Amino acid sequence: MKVKYLRLSKDEQKKVQEKFYSTEEGRLVKKYTRISLIMGLSLIGFAVYFSLDAYFNHLSKLYYLYSAILVVIAFIFIFAVRNLRVTKLNNTIIKKKKKNSR
Repeated sequence: MKVKYLRLSKDEQKKVQEKFYSTEEGRLVKKYTRISLIMGLSLIGFAVYFSLDAYFNHLSKLYYLYSAILVVIAFIFIFAVRNLRVTKLNNTIIKKKKKNSR
């Protein structure tokens, strides 16, 4: 499936977003993507905290491993949110074009 959403101009993208987020599914997707984004950012914050704590308190190198794992999980959350949002918006464009072509 081609990603038509990313090929649109900024104005067209905003129109598609407004249309999608005005639906019930769009409101739910927006809510859960915000929660996932906040979780990803908070995981990055915890990773920085663990790294600084390990550095200043001369703790084991294992804490640096924990930090690295948290950062990887955080980036998975953040990229999954972006991928989900683009997929849903792309499906909205495809559905609209199918309706117009009939």
